[in-house]
Amino acid sequence: MDSVCEQILRAFGVVRASFRVPLEGISAEHLNYTPSERKMSIGQMALHCAGAERYFMNRRPVFERTERTYVPTEYPIGRAFVLEQIDLAEEDIKTVLGAASDDDLERPRRFYGDREVKLGYILMRLMTHELYHMGQMAYMRSWLDDDWHFDGFWGKAASAIIAVPYATAEGTAPGF
Repeated sequence: MDSVCEQILRAFGVVRASFRVPLEGISAEHLNYTPSERKMSIGQMALHCAGAERYFMNRRPVFERTERTYVPTEYPIGRAFVLEQIDLAEEDIKTVLGAASDDDLERPRRFYGDREVKLGYILMRLMTHELYHMGQMAYMRSWLDDDWHFDGFWGKAASAIIAVPYATAEGTAPGF
């Protein structure tokens, strides 16, 4: 039987593959479109998720955190930059989970401030955070492009998260 860490990593893989779907073949205009000044674009949401993962998986800053996207971003946002940040976040998660044992999931992990949060909690929270924004990205993409459809990828990602045999009663995570 796979360890819980391996199952979380596998679930992250399903979530990540699904997360990329709204970005496939997207135009620069649609990637950067925002319905109002205070709302995020599809590109900003994708960077926000990847940036949050990088922020929480690294024990030292890998960038100066910015509002909305976490990562310093030039506008208009380029699709290649978004995909690069998603790849870096994926590497960070694989590095952390590859070195972790199931016991490590219950150990507090110190982040940039004085706050400590269980590693398992933050990993599950990051997956559900990504799922949440994935739904927003997909809805916005279908709203902007009549020919684009969801095709069930959100359900696959949600099912992968639900299948992970890990739960904790941890409180709120910093930054969420």
